[in-house]
Amino acid sequence: MSLFNTAERAFAAAVAKLAYCNPFAPQRIECEREARGMGGPPVNSLKSLIDRAESLAHACRARLGQGACAADAELRLYEDVVLFLLYHRYFDAILGLIEPAAEIGGR
Repeated sequence: MSLFNTAERAFAAAVAKLAYCNPFAPQRIECEREARGMGGPPVNSLKSLIDRAESLAHACRARLGQGACAADAELRLYEDVVLFLLYHRYFDAILGLIEPAAEIGGR
């Protein structure tokens, strides 16, 4: 049993690219479109993208628990998907830590 099927591997690679893309660069839109797998505008799509990545991460975790064989490249993709999820899960908390520190430093 492999960690990803062909479609999942393509999605994981696109999410990995998105995870490391500068959020302020124009390429961000292109990376998000690629991860979504459709050509429409990325407006209001982040939630569904996060949900899909979360489903994939859970499936991979279950497969690994069942003894799936995973090459190093597959494990890195899995790790990138999880990092993408952690970033989005804790973004507000991280921002809450940054804003007070910026106010103190700005005085």
